Amino acid sequence: MMHKDVKEFINFIQSRDGIGNKTSLITEVQNKFKLTKDRSVYYSKHFAVRFSYSSSNGFSNTVISLSNLQKYDDQPFFVCLVTPTKNIIYLANTTFLQKISHSSQQLRVDNIRGSINGSDISKKFGELENSPKNFEKLFSIHAELGFEGNLARLVEATTNISPSGKKFSVSASAKKAIEDENFEVRFDTDFEGVLAGCSDRESTWISEELKSAYSGLKKLGHIHTVETWKDEKLVGGLYGVTFRGAFFGESMFSKVSQASKAALAVLLKHLKEKKFVLLDVQYITEHLKMFGAVEISFEEYTKLLHKSYAMIAEF
Repeated sequence: MMHKDVKEFINFIQSRDGIGNKTSLITEVQNKFKLTKDRSVYYSKHFAVRFSYSSSNGFSNTVISLSNLQKYDDQPFFVCLVTPTKNIIYLANTTFLQKISHSSQQLRVDNIRGSINGSDISKKFGELENSPKNFEKLFSIHAELGFEGNLARLVEATTNISPSGKKFSVSASAKKAIEDENFEVRFDTDFEGVLAGCSDRESTWISEELKSAYSGLKKLGHIHTVETWKDEKLVGGLYGVTFRGAFFGESMFSKVSQASKAALAVLLKHLKEKKFVLLDVQYITEHLKMFGAVEISFEEYTKLLHKSYAMIAEF
């Protein structure tokens, strides 16, 4: 929960709409909240803010260097845009940055360089508008990631360095084989049935203790199933754990030919539509190779993981 000083600061900024003068607003805010000045940033132990002025609601002014933002990224960092009629506040922690504009392509995970423009700040994060009514929820998301959790994503977005490897796809032959079976594929209607199907083999790693843990994750909304049905019988499917923009496949099963392939094909389409970033299949099999699964390096995986954790995706 944000400190009361943060809420008071936001309310005060909004109450001063129309002041139209950045210097005057800074003076009032600094006096009221006893803020310390660090170059262009004003901060307390509860929040930090950078003021900027624009004659309109849009701005591309330089806001702060990434290295300086790093010092404040563990608390709410605001940008207050003073316009002639309104003071606009954005949360500008690293989670809400699209890229680093002034980096001269030198930004690396081990080389913190570059500065942020107003245009680099996301005005919307997932379905959440970057505005005071959502600041508490947005900062709680950022707090789970922090500076380190966003750095690899920002490097990739800024320097166009991205993981290699082809994306998952469904071949024409696989599509035809699945369509010929006339399956019905459903989501999240029979978790117990899918779990039973996946563990119904001579040797299984899905213990009773693990089943209990999965049930707990399901109650929290982090377990999802893709089920293949035929003649009103569950004949195959898969399940996985979701977090933000990542889907971690756990196991799959098939009682009739093509049933698990059908579930996987539908999952791929669904994840793409829902804008998931990562599908982790744990290890490569011939079955998964048919759908374009590839192995990547730990460094590439880490980049994708950080990128997916910075996203909000609803299964």
